[in-house]
Amino acid sequence: MGADADAVEEFAAWMRTLHREAKKPSYTEIVRRIRAADPHASIVVSTISETLNGKRLPRWTTVEPIARALGGTAAPSRNA
Repeated sequence: MGADADAVEEFAAWMRTLHREAKKPSYTEIVRRIRAADPHASIVVSTISETLNGKRLPRWTTVEPIARALGGTAAPSRNA
């Protein structure tokens, strides 16, 4: 396993920890939470599955809403 694959797995493990600490809501529930916060969000169940299972390293615009839906906090604004 290469360094990139290790980083993806480490990231996925962190996301799974957030999921577990949030009492493992279903992927559908996570999508519902994301869309409640942002009705224009385009994240779907398969994206959440790929993110939590380490299929690929997602973009930050995907990670942040999932993390918030699992009880994480938003990243500080770069303008702050």
